[in-house]
Amino acid sequence: MARHKLPEAVRVLPAWVKTLPENAACLRSVAEETYMARNNAKEYGADSIPSCVELIRAGDKEARKLENSKMSQTARCEAGSRAYRKFWEAKVCARRAR
Repeated sequence: MARHKLPEAVRVLPAWVKTLPENAACLRSVAEETYMARNNAKEYGADSIPSCVELIRAGDKEARKLENSKMSQTARCEAGSRAYRKFWEAKVCARRAR
């Protein structure tokens, strides 16, 4: 179950997340959380604050692994969890910088 309730019209989710099969619940949940966290970090301006940009880059690096369909679901979920944490840290960084 996702940590945050997703809005009805989630525009930040890539198409591949929306088309995941039922047996990929972990992957779907992690992907939803990750992309929502990325969106939240960018809404707080983390991608424009020099001290927070490195966290966004690290999150993007892990998110690319999440998107790699050649990896196992377990590895993708783990990468997504790391990306989520980096995006969350970037959001916190941006909030503190204000």
